[in-house]
Amino acid sequence: MTQQLSKNLKRSEVACRCGCGFDNLTQQTIDTFQTIRDFIGRPIAIISGCRCARHNSTVGGAASSAHITGQALDLSISGMTSRQFGDEIKRCHAAGLIPNLRYCYLIGANTVHIGTDDRQRSGIWGW
Repeated sequence: MTQQLSKNLKRSEVACRCGCGFDNLTQQTIDTFQTIRDFIGRPIAIISGCRCARHNSTVGGAASSAHITGQALDLSISGMTSRQFGDEIKRCHAAGLIPNLRYCYLIGANTVHIGTDDRQRSGIWGW
C-alpha cells in the first residue's frame, strides 16, 4: 500500500487512532481534501480520519458515522477558526471544485467535519 494518498495527504494521517490499521479512505474523500488544500494553499491537520466501529464508539461517534466507511474527515488549519475554514470550503464548493462534498459542519472553535457519503441530510452547510 502506498503511504502517500495525494500530494498533501499521507495514509498515516487518516489511519484509525486506535492502532487497528483501518486506513481505507475513499478516493472521493481524498480528492475533496486535496482540492480544499490546493484552494486554501495552507497545511491542513487531520484531527480524525478513518475510525473502526469500536474506536468510533469509544470517541462518541454516531453509529452511522461516515468515518467508519472512510467518507469523512475532521480538519483544522492553524490560525483559522472553524467558521473561517468553513467559509473557505464554501467558496471552493461555490467555484464548482469539490462536487463530491455532501456536507460540512463546524466542530468547536477550530475544526470542520467534511463528508462525501450520500446519506440524506437537511443541507450541505451545518452553520
